[in-house]
Amino acid sequence: KKIELNTQRVITASVLASFLLLMIVAGLLFNSYRLKKKANVQLQEAFNLIEEKNKVIEKSSLMITDSITYAKRIQDAVLPASKEIADMLSDDFFILYKPSQIVSGDFYWCSSQQQKIIFVVADCTGHGVPGAFMSMIGNTLLNEIVNERKITSPDEIAKLLDQKIIHALHQHSESGQYDGMDISICCIDKEKKEVHFTGAHHSMYIYDEHLQKIKGDPYSIGGAQHLNSKKFTSRIITYKKNIRLYLLTDGYCDQSGGEERKRFTSRKFENLLEEIQGRDMMQQQLQLEATFDELKGSTNQRDDVLVVGIAVNDEHAGA
Repeated sequence: KKIELNTQRVITASVLASFLLLMIVAGLLFNSYRLKKKANVQLQEAFNLIEEKNKVIEKSSLMITDSITYAKRIQDAVLPASKEIADMLSDDFFILYKPSQIVSGDFYWCSSQQQKIIFVVADCTGHGVPGAFMSMIGNTLLNEIVNERKITSPDEIAKLLDQKIIHALHQHSESGQYDGMDISICCIDKEKKEVHFTGAHHSMYIYDEHLQKIKGDPYSIGGAQHLNSKKFTSRIITYKKNIRLYLLTDGYCDQSGGEERKRFTSRKFENLLEEIQGRDMMQQQLQLEATFDELKGSTNQRDDVLVVGIAVNDEHAGA
């Protein structure tokens, strides 16, 4: 009887312990389920919040893109039209223009004054929207200097443009502001068969039986640096027959690509110019664009690209 009683007690204790353990496990499982359900609710709320914020961001991004796209229409309208340039130059020319971010910090400008043609290629500080703002300032000031004040000497144009940008942006030696532009200013005098060139941190290429690089001055237009030491000079190139002029910003040569992701470099650009001299200007543009696109491949375009080629013929410039 004692053995049976002890056995009964052991069985009872085991059953109670098992029941207690089962209740503990059930409690833990229920608590885990409750926490998991609460976490899922919180996760769903967080997901809904992210979805809502994504919609706001997407809407804002669309509005910004639409705004910049509209700004591009304005910038394109300010740039000289191809027909306007063709009527002015009466020459074979091309303009390879590839903004990297819808609007561009690179711009080109031209005018005909006193039987001379002034052509400008500029690369403003930055690209995208900031560069586009600077390009509009540069365009406005060039109209004032050349079209209103009738100044045609490239070095004088560069000097006045530098002064006006420094004044407009309130730049001084202590300001630390370096916004401005690198620029090529070319004056074509077909009557005298002369090309006058001033470059602010820019160079120009001339092909007259062989390729020549005409270097500009080592300063930019605008900016607090070199305030008291800038002196822009004009290079005069005399020619006897048709020549070809090439003005460009640094976007083409700075683009990297290929398997090694190396820059195209100025030297490779010069070699390419020499290779395509047997073609007309339209074919040259197509080859330059194809080479650039092949180099870039699937990589991002690093900077705005602007290359202008002008074949100067023997006809006099129009008024």
